[in-house]
Amino acid sequence: MAIPMSISERLNSADNVALTAPHLHPGVKKVLLGTYTVPPLAEHETYCCDRGCGECEKTLLEEHRATITSRAGIVQERHFSYMEVSACCYARLGIWNEATATGEECDYHFTAATEQ
Repeated sequence: MAIPMSISERLNSADNVALTAPHLHPGVKKVLLGTYTVPPLAEHETYCCDRGCGECEKTLLEEHRATITSRAGIVQERHFSYMEVSACCYARLGIWNEATATGEECDYHFTAATEQ
């Protein structure tokens, strides 16, 4: 499943603040939609940042997807997903092959929460 452009565009934007969820009241129901993951590394491969930071580790980013509110505007439910991104600047991940000195974009795979 391809990643919606909105995620890709926001991950490659300079403002990653919009990706973090607002502080929520403890009573708000959180609904996990699923997780976007990258393939595991093969021999001689490392993850790299698509922004050019270089070799990096991957981390999970919680992405705010939708909020359900009452008629009074009180947040009742928040839907979100996780995405594996670079730990350095939260950009999309690429794969660098040290043996061939080539890089490639990672193909993200979405796993719905019901499949996890």
